[in-house]
Amino acid sequence: MRKTVQLNLRKDSHEIYQYLLQRIREYPVYINNGPGEDADDIRQITLGFSYAQSGWIAVVFDTRPDAEVDGTWQNFIEENCIDYPHWNAAWDQVSEGKCQLKVLLPLGKKTDVAPFAEMDEFASSLGQALSGLLIKARDAGEFSSLPVDANCFLTVEDHDGAFGWNTFLDGRIQNESGEETELALCHRIRTLSVQKQIEYWIAQLDLKASEKPSDLDHFISGTNLALDELEAIGEKAVVPLLELCCRWAGQPEWNGDRPRRNFQETPVQDIVVGAVWKINEMNVATTLVEGLLHAIVYESVEANENRRLWGIIPYHTACCLYDLFEGYPKPLWNEKTNALNNPQAYLGALLR
Repeated sequence: MRKTVQLNLRKDSHEIYQYLLQRIREYPVYINNGPGEDADDIRQITLGFSYAQSGWIAVVFDTRPDAEVDGTWQNFIEENCIDYPHWNAAWDQVSEGKCQLKVLLPLGKKTDVAPFAEMDEFASSLGQALSGLLIKARDAGEFSSLPVDANCFLTVEDHDGAFGWNTFLDGRIQNESGEETELALCHRIRTLSVQKQIEYWIAQLDLKASEKPSDLDHFISGTNLALDELEAIGEKAVVPLLELCCRWAGQPEWNGDRPRRNFQETPVQDIVVGAVWKINEMNVATTLVEGLLHAIVYESVEANENRRLWGIIPYHTACCLYDLFEGYPKPLWNEKTNALNNPQAYLGALLR
């Protein structure tokens, strides 16, 4: 069984929120260490963060009349930050495949980051927590004492660009490009029945897997957003999510093969592997779930048999079977080719 590391963002979020309030209180009585002139109104309030090389957050006030999300805040990190080195330690472990990460968000919601995760998966967990703090402060009227521009907006941005989010300070639900914000989209979909919510998120993932336009395209962490919302729904979303995986498990995970050097993963890989790990963490170990996992292994192994570089769906699905059910060997894979060793052990009734 793979080691699980806990990352509790509740304590960190409390400290960050208090730091944000402190910066708001101090703003009128000190020289602003941020873009723009001190005398001008605030146009952008950025909560920036990092975890890849070191862990920290920075609160930066931007008074440029034409302020935009252009990364200028990163010139003002040192004088505006507090450190969170355990974020970097957690990222190092999960990115190297040493553990899976269970993240507890400020309001009690849990999300998971799978071993060998991409940066946007980890960044999404931190970004969700930080954007929630800005919304909390806004709704509590904490920014009312500041000299803000009529079009002032709140921004959360990862130092390395793996997460980005913004919304108007006055609560408008569109960003400057006229698109619906992530929080507004989630709020709108949550007003639907559970069945309609499931159908919506599954449909968006289907569109993304087929590389057709979807509502998720507006967000860096669009796939994770949909998977997180399905996880929050609970057991009713498990079978539809696995059926989605079955539809796509036999499709290419790479848009090329060796000996070519320059090829990229397709959206299928991110969606199916992310979904399988959600199922693993939801711990729904029914006969139907086991059968659907067998089908995913079968489809993905068949799709990879003649490839020099396999996709990673077979291995991660085998890990899910090993974690949830008894009688399966610990999955082994070829680190050079990604091939799953002994895939027959994970086919169950399909083998017969």
